[in-house]
Amino acid sequence: MKLQAFHSALGEDSQIYSQNETFGTFGLFERVPEEERDERLHYLEVLRRFRAENPEEYLRIRGTVPLRARVGRKLQFTSDTTIAFIKDRKRDAFYFINEDHTIDEKTFVEAAKIFECHATEKARPLHSQHHAQIEAAIGSFHTEQRWRPWANAPAASWAPTSRRPCTL
Repeated sequence: MKLQAFHSALGEDSQIYSQNETFGTFGLFERVPEEERDERLHYLEVLRRFRAENPEEYLRIRGTVPLRARVGRKLQFTSDTTIAFIKDRKRDAFYFINEDHTIDEKTFVEAAKIFECHATEKARPLHSQHHAQIEAAIGSFHTEQRWRPWANAPAASWAPTSRRPCTL
């Protein structure tokens, strides 16, 4: 009976053990490929396609845009907000800072959806709250690092059976 359950779960569709055997599949591996697709891959594919189709423009952008680039844009759903990518040796994060300086951490995909725009969109000047919002995000980033003792702890090189104490 257990073997039959494994065969059913894995998609076996024939009678193996006897003629009286009932078989069926539970669809464990029968997903539609679109469901399995990682959203991050979409943005990677867009970049790869752009690089392949426009190699000169890709090299120009890569060579001229500084690592700490800032650009203003008008978003339909909000105004006077900032999104920032902050990283150090141990961690990186996207922060969305609202007008009232409340901070929401975003995933890569959420940030990419906010960053996504058409090539014809024109840059706008940064709003007056931008630098204060960046300072708030940096402060939040460092506070989170300070309150994560495991993030600052050195990597343990002990065996699982070691009896030495581990401090966090």
